[in-house]
Amino acid sequence: MADGIVKRNEIQAQPHLPPAGQFGAVIGEHGVTFEFVELLHRPAPGDRSFVTLHMITPQGFQNVTSWDRQDLDALLPFAREHLRENAYHSISGFYRAGLEWDTVRGKRVHRRVFAPGLVPTYRTNDSTRYLNGCYVDIDCYGVGQTPGQVFGAVVDLQLAGRLPNVSVVCYSGRGIWLLWFLRDEHAAVSDDDPHVLPPSQRAWPEMQDLYRRTERAIVAMPELRALGSDTGATDAARIMRLAGSLNTDAGQLVRVWPQLVNGRVPTHTLRALAAWWHVDVPHPIQRALTTPPVWIPTTPRRPFALRPTRPKDPAKQAAARRRWQ
Repeated sequence: MADGIVKRNEIQAQPHLPPAGQFGAVIGEHGVTFEFVELLHRPAPGDRSFVTLHMITPQGFQNVTSWDRQDLDALLPFAREHLRENAYHSISGFYRAGLEWDTVRGKRVHRRVFAPGLVPTYRTNDSTRYLNGCYVDIDCYGVGQTPGQVFGAVVDLQLAGRLPNVSVVCYSGRGIWLLWFLRDEHAAVSDDDPHVLPPSQRAWPEMQDLYRRTERAIVAMPELRALGSDTGATDAARIMRLAGSLNTDAGQLVRVWPQLVNGRVPTHTLRALAAWWHVDVPHPIQRALTTPPVWIPTTPRRPFALRPTRPKDPAKQAAARRRWQ
């Protein structure tokens, strides 16, 4: 299927995606694990992307921390000890963690952290760095459907060519989540190792706009509406339950089934999914998606004279060191 935005009559002539494959080993059946988080969050090599972690305690909803995707394994012992019940993680990746200091009424105030050594969370739609996947939250219990019935309906929709191949199916304890992994349009898919997935889609402004429109089209699909899709869950800053954690309301562990098509988890470009759901894209956004960047030559700066060296103030140097610490 072409990656570009195409017209509706051209979409009908497009061949369908590869047929649905088989579902792989269950993730999370043996307790809390970051295996699914690492599968979902795929920043470019050498780039940083922060995952936010949250939990619900008897005191209410609490933000745990923002953690770099590359160092996620170091947090696993803490997760197994403290995030066993009602734990959540972000679907998208963010460009930084929260700041430990904030300015309130002109004064610097230290933000409250969940535990020593953890930084505060930073999770907004504007702070998104990577769009890892499109999703739909299906609250099947609200329409009298069981998770097994939804699972079978999803397979039937794929076989009928009515639904693109999902990347993973997540059982949240009562409902079902469907996720379609997003990949960068310019990233090559590795033919050597099927376990290596291409990097996720960068959250450029035009891609964020297309993401919102695609999400609204997914949740409005009649077949998914009949299964109980949550029409309010469409933002990039959404969180979902951590695989292997316990949903105390249902008494069930959160489990994830990856789907394998031709031996690998399917990934999609955002523009291909938008074309599949017939998303209408405004002309300015479409032009931003298709127009290559223009190189603008920079004007050389004028030379400037260095100021005479002044003696450094030891007090200011000590204050600067304290701020950095």
